Amino acid sequence: FNARHTANDWIAMWAALARRYSPNATVVGMGLKNEPRQVCAGRTLNGMGSLCDISFLNVSDRSGVCMKASWSSGPKHLQYRVAVQRAGQAILWENPRFIISICGLDYGTNMEDVPQALPDLPRAN
Repeated sequence: FNARHTANDWIAMWAALARRYSPNATVVGMGLKNEPRQVCAGRTLNGMGSLCDISFLNVSDRSGVCMKASWSSGPKHLQYRVAVQRAGQAILWENPRFIISICGLDYGTNMEDVPQALPDLPRAN
C-alpha cells in the first residue's frame, strides 16, 4: 500500500477482479501480492530515483526510515495476515471456488509465523 492506494483500495481491486473473472472457468485462483517487502523513505535508486513517501504509514518522513510488515505482530496496519485475510475473504465472497495464493514476506522467503496464525479463510477451498 502507499500514499495513493490504501489497503481498502487493494481489497476492492481484488473483489472487482474476482467478480470480473468469476464466469471464466479457466481462472482458478488469485495470487494476492508478489514478494511483499519493506518500504523506505527517501529517494530510490541510490538517491537518483523518485521520492518514496511513507507518511501514510504514520511515521516520520525522514530519509532512511524503513517500515517492514510482519505476519501477525506489531502495529495492526503493518500486519500482512490482516491484509491477505481481508482480500481473500473479499475474493471468496465473489467466487468461493477460487484458490487463494499468499506469498511470504521479505521477497517471498519468510513464512515463519504463518503456521501459528493462519489467515481466516474457508478450509473447503
